[in-house]
Amino acid sequence: MEKITRAEYDAISEATSRATATFRKAQDAYRAMKIGDDEYLDARGAHDKAIAAWDIAYMRATHAGIIEPVEPEVEAVGTQAVLF
Repeated sequence: MEKITRAEYDAISEATSRATATFRKAQDAYRAMKIGDDEYLDARGAHDKAIAAWDIAYMRATHAGIIEPVEPEVEAVGTQAVLF
C-alpha cells in the first residue's frame, strides 16, 4: 500500500470539507431552483470525487497508523443493533 503523510491526509480532508460545503450550497440552490441541472451535477461530481479521494486517504492513513480508525457507536435495541 502506498504511504501517506499526515500533511497529505490533512490536505485531502480539507479539500473534501470544502467540496462538501460547496455541494451543500449547490443542493440548496438547486432545491430553490436558483441553479440548473448542469451546475448541480458539476458540484455533485466534484463532491463525489473528493469523497472517493478521502476514502482512499483515510484507508491509507489508518493503515499507516497516522490516524486511529473511528468505530461507529452501536446501541443494542432488543435483538437488533442500531448504528448512530
